[in-house]
Amino acid sequence: MKISEKGILEIITHEGIVLSPYKDCVGIWTVGIGHTKSLRKGPQFFVRKALSSREVMALFLKDIAPCLERVRTIFNRDITQEQFDAAVSFDFNTGALLRASWVRHFNNGHDDKAKKAFMAWCKPSQIIERRRKEKKLFFEQKYSSSGYVVLYPASCTGDVLWGQGQRVSYSDFFVKPGGRDANSGLSSGRFTSRKETDRKETTRKTAPMGIKEEVFDEQLSPDPAMVPSFRPQQDQEITRAVLEKFSYLTPVDYQNDLIKVLMVRGYYMNIMGNKGQNERAVYDDALFVVSPEGTQSFNGNADPSIFRRGIATIKDPQAIQYSPGLHGYNRRAGPYPAFCQEAPCTVMRDGRGEDTGLFFVNLHRGGVEDTSSKGCLTVPPNQWKEFYALLCGLLEKYGQSTFFLTLLSYPEDEPPVILSSGGAAYRES
Repeated sequence: MKISEKGILEIITHEGIVLSPYKDCVGIWTVGIGHTKSLRKGPQFFVRKALSSREVMALFLKDIAPCLERVRTIFNRDITQEQFDAAVSFDFNTGALLRASWVRHFNNGHDDKAKKAFMAWCKPSQIIERRRKEKKLFFEQKYSSSGYVVLYPASCTGDVLWGQGQRVSYSDFFVKPGGRDANSGLSSGRFTSRKETDRKETTRKTAPMGIKEEVFDEQLSPDPAMVPSFRPQQDQEITRAVLEKFSYLTPVDYQNDLIKVLMVRGYYMNIMGNKGQNERAVYDDALFVVSPEGTQSFNGNADPSIFRRGIATIKDPQAIQYSPGLHGYNRRAGPYPAFCQEAPCTVMRDGRGEDTGLFFVNLHRGGVEDTSSKGCLTVPPNQWKEFYALLCGLLEKYGQSTFFLTLLSYPEDEPPVILSSGGAAYRES
């Protein structure tokens, strides 16, 4: 007997999927679906920080193989597919199938004792609900999964960002070439995301275990018509004064944060495209990273690349909270490190109007041929690595786990402050 697709989904539902290395509840480095073996020496095992769906399933099928063999040999009674799947889930979690008393009771025909003994494996307390569902599957033949899995990002320090989990259909995330029968996939260990089958990969064989890694040249420059020829130039006193003026947009508890970001929509609108108009699909906006060490500027994009009903544009003025995470779960190579929306924000949707919530309007790497935004904030690819490393380094150095990005449009394309001999003064607005 082999584990069924429902059984695989049941385990994934219990385990969750974290696509980059993280520390579990007892401090063990883990990745994917409970995979720990390859990270015993630390997360540096992985050349790339995030796994694709194919790699996640390949590791999972390899990890689960010993459990399958133990389940096949431990029972002296005929068992159903549901019981087989439940036992595999139990063993994958505990590794204790061969010494579990409930198995002995079940083999001896004492089902009541087996049910009671099954719930003896409930430490830590977070595992109780999982054990109840496994018990129900084994003794009542009822699966608990809804057909969806949750993908979680992790920070660069190994903390799972539970609040940023993304719920996706199992069939959208894992599709085996040639069909939907997971049993035949067990022998090869090759599951592929639907996105992967639609496009050819550009790969190199430098990742561990022969895993193919997507090549992305972050030094590629966007089309010259999309990005200014120079970075934003603004006196750092003005930048700090602007942030001070609009500090009321940031919750009081965070107003004294040392690391902040100012983004100015339409910063270049008088020298790019139609003069005086903030346009989409170009990097005509400005980003300023502010810290005790000074300010650094980057080109950016604060608007979606396209017009389409429902597409979101972040409303300004507004302060949006971000934290290190992952973006791009539907990419064929899996997500990559970015800054993820941490709290609700307000957007304007094309053809619909204002909307407020947690929409995954992240801050991430933009594209070469377009700005790669359906509502997110993006940075040109040839500046992204510098931008990401700078912010992550500053957050770690100054003990911040999140930062607020203040998004503004300058009135009449001029900063709402001026510098005088007495310091910064506010313009009338």
